[in-house]
Amino acid sequence: MTGGATQRIALVTGASRGIGRGIARALAARGDQVILLARSGPLLERAVAGIAADGGEARALTLDLAAPGLPERLAEAAPRVDILIHNATAFAPFQRTPRLTDAELDSVLDISLRALLRLVRHALPGMEQRGWGRIVAVGSLAATTGGHGQAAYAAAKASLGGLIRSIAAESGLRGVTANLIEPGLIETERTEAALTDEIRARIVADAALGRPGTVAEVADVVSFLASDAASYVTGVRLEVSGGAGLGVFPRRLDPRS
Repeated sequence: MTGGATQRIALVTGASRGIGRGIARALAARGDQVILLARSGPLLERAVAGIAADGGEARALTLDLAAPGLPERLAEAAPRVDILIHNATAFAPFQRTPRLTDAELDSVLDISLRALLRLVRHALPGMEQRGWGRIVAVGSLAATTGGHGQAAYAAAKASLGGLIRSIAAESGLRGVTANLIEPGLIETERTEAALTDEIRARIVADAALGRPGTVAEVADVVSFLASDAASYVTGVRLEVSGGAGLGVFPRRLDPRS
């Protein structure tokens, strides 16, 4: 349990696999009641079953964050949210920026940015009324580095910082913290399918730690930010990247390399 006698309720979006599933498992393992939200019903049910098998308390909420009627569905299925983790994301077709259409950009912003705002509208008033709340958005290192062929994704992730810092500024006196993490290369089903061995090796070589991160390492950071232990941490943009950008030059000078 994260502190106090009352079990806290966490809502994790994009929770059917990868980082989102790992975060949900970590929160459930410490005693939170976790609502896993995603569009994929079968994957989501398997994720919930895995948590239950480990002794955690979780339930599935199959929902498209861009669909009409989101406020009503949230009010019915998750009336109380103490911890909001927004991990859901979307991608536009891989293409150079001049070919990006307004509709493609909107489809990414709908899930990464607008959905977070809709979720905050639902959860934040109750957090403030109770005097305790944690909001963590999962961004990406692409927010600062950009990405070839992924202007929409990079721009959407970059926009999260302004929203999170504004929430942190407005809600700090009411017991709510809001933070943003920006993972680098993390070993997930998605990155394994999307990256060639050559690209993966180049990214790994660029990191000071010389390896990709794990879902568990990201989940541990989020679990901390969503706890009483992080009560004096808010408005932070935290890279979880193994020191991306620090690896190549130092290793060339290292006599052991």
